[in-house]
Amino acid sequence: MPNTASVRFVKKARAEYDGYLLIEGDYIKESFRIMFENTRDISNEVDALTATVSDLSSRLKAVETRLAIAELDILAHTH
Repeated sequence: MPNTASVRFVKKARAEYDGYLLIEGDYIKESFRIMFENTRDISNEVDALTATVSDLSSRLKAVETRLAIAELDILAHTH
């Protein structure tokens, strides 16, 4: 799920990318296209990594909760 900043960036970059046909130099035009595509790929990768971190964080919190409950259960049985 893209964050707001990456959506704004892609929208802005897409507008600039759409206008790249106005660039006259073929080398500059191709460089611009490649930079845009690389930036888009990086943005997608960041979004995927952010989702992974969020998932891992949720799973870690669940494990911590289970451990805390198990610890309380053990303490209750030892006294």
